[in-house]
This record gives sequence, C-alpha cells and structure tokens, in this order.
Amino acid sequence: MPIIDVWAVITDPDIPRDVGQRLLARQAAHRQRLTPEPCPDADKPYLARHVIRQCAAHDELIRQCDGGQWAHFADGQLCPPRAEPDEELTP
Repeated sequence: MPIIDVWAVITDPDIPRDVGQRLLARQAAHRQRLTPEPCPDADKPYLARHVIRQCAAHDELIRQCDGGQWAHFADGQLCPPRAEPDEELTP
C-alpha cells in the first residue's frame, strides 16, 4: 500500500476538497482501529499525485518532483523509486 502525503493532497488547489476530506476520514478510521470506507476509484488519480515511495538504492523515502523525477525527502538527491509489482508508478 503506498504512503500518501496527506498535507500535499489537502493543500493542492487542483484536487477537489471532498477528495481530501475523504482521505482524512479514512485516516481517522485507521487511528480509531475502525474499518475505513474504501477509496473511491475517482479519488485515486488525485491521490496518486502525492504518493511517497521508497528509493530503489537507499533506505530513504522519496517524493515525486515537478517534471516526474523522484528525490529523497531528506536531501533532495534524485533517485528512482523502488517499483512494486502490483503498483503503477504513474497515475
């Protein structure tokens, strides 16, 4: 399961507010150890914009930059993501 940068989702002006609100509701359910509502398919392309992945070469979390490149959160070094067989790297 990918990690989503929640702050980036709720502050992205191109993502509808209700997408961010549903994401926050699912997080709240997880915190309360409840079963969250499934993520609507219509929300997934918006959330895919702010996926956090792990670097393929280093033990670092990375984020997608403008232009589609990936960089470490900690130092900004450009690195490719670790591909997971059941996930696409692009939305």
